[in-house]
Amino acid sequence: PEREDIPPRRREGRPVDWPDDDRLPAIHTFVYSGIRFDPETGIAEFDFVHEGSSQRLCFTEGVKFPLPEGGVGDTELTAFRRVLELLYIAVGTFYYKVSAPPQVSITAMPLAPAAAAWAQQLYREGLAEYAHRHQLEHVLDLPVRSQYRDPVDRLHNLGGSGRTPLVGFSGGKDSVVALEVLKSGGLNPAAFTTDRRVKPQLEPLMRRAQVRLLRVRPRPDPQLKQLMRHTALLRGHAPLTAMTSLVGTAVAALHGL
Repeated sequence: PEREDIPPRRREGRPVDWPDDDRLPAIHTFVYSGIRFDPETGIAEFDFVHEGSSQRLCFTEGVKFPLPEGGVGDTELTAFRRVLELLYIAVGTFYYKVSAPPQVSITAMPLAPAAAAWAQQLYREGLAEYAHRHQLEHVLDLPVRSQYRDPVDRLHNLGGSGRTPLVGFSGGKDSVVALEVLKSGGLNPAAFTTDRRVKPQLEPLMRRAQVRLLRVRPRPDPQLKQLMRHTALLRGHAPLTAMTSLVGTAVAALHGL
């Protein structure tokens, strides 16, 4: 269902129609074409393009992040934007599977050497099962091209910073135990969830645990559901754990946790 709090997406290029086996080979590059974040609304948008010699398939993923009550500070926003770029790369692995072209180009932003190497590894290892299932050997040695950026001048170790720990919360026993372990250690953790639809059991659990819950609301491009109904989107694993971990890191950066 459409969400009223996220505006309609901008479209680029020709409208998407359903790709078929004869036309998909004409797509040669998966492009990360644009990333945006509005600190007033908390909405991030990730643009992806399947570029081909005879067609251009365009998608936009939306994500609404919870904002701090007092607004976003400059330091937190800077850290958040760097994490958001990594999340953008991770989310792109799912959209890549629509056509699985022979190369990937990250044009939306430059990457530091470590981030570029991580992106290459994420595609190779995160999509290995997908590549094996569909006999797509090129995915295991996929060139992921990006422009160079200087790395940050220093790292920040937050282990002893006294910041509030953040726990990914699904309502299952593992996340409940993680919260209780932290609380028994004298900490006051917060929790985040990435469910598109809020589970009814979360609210009473949060009240009982007396823990603040930060909701991240992803909005996949509606065309993905239609593509899956038409079996045009190939099945297979994507690095969902990396995506969820980066969502949590982004929330922590945004809220200074």
